[in-house]
Amino acid sequence: MNQKIKLLALLALIILIIGIVFAGLLAVSVTQSFIFSSDLRVIEIEKDNVSSHLAVYDGETMLGNIYFIIEPGNADGLEQNRMTISLSLFYNQTELDSIAVRFSAGANIVSIFKEATSYAWKYQFHKEGSNVVFEVPDLGWYGQSTTKLDFILFPMGANNLYLEMQLSMHRINPLQLTSLKAQVHIEATIPQVTA
Repeated sequence: MNQKIKLLALLALIILIIGIVFAGLLAVSVTQSFIFSSDLRVIEIEKDNVSSHLAVYDGETMLGNIYFIIEPGNADGLEQNRMTISLSLFYNQTELDSIAVRFSAGANIVSIFKEATSYAWKYQFHKEGSNVVFEVPDLGWYGQSTTKLDFILFPMGANNLYLEMQLSMHRINPLQLTSLKAQVHIEATIPQVTA
């Protein structure tokens, strides 16, 4: 009889421990508090002076595409260029969580503004020295589809623009324990304003 009670107590303890571990994993998954982090590869597919097409890979699996272009401004107003960053992930596999973009023109200073037609999530725009930094710490449901960021660029004499993007995403599955990180570097020539 004592043997049965000890066995039942041990079984109850094992079930309790399994339940606690499962509840913890479920809570972490629901709140998207990731336990692990994995770095992704970014490969340049096509590039010219003003545009780039890159692909994001997890091992041999392609997770999505990144498109970037600077369109020339015109002289009918202020000297400005339109700049677009489009992040197209294969959303049956991956969801974008956050994005940070650092714009730099080397020793030159540029002015960059988010275009009003772009998504209006909670974002942060600030300067770090001569760099301009745009951050969206939590894309929420916007990260579930193609994310398009439109900016207005005032080159102020700069000829080149350098972008450094930090992307954070996760695979869509019941236990979202791993955050996938990608670092993207793009260099582009700022087109001259056309008449």
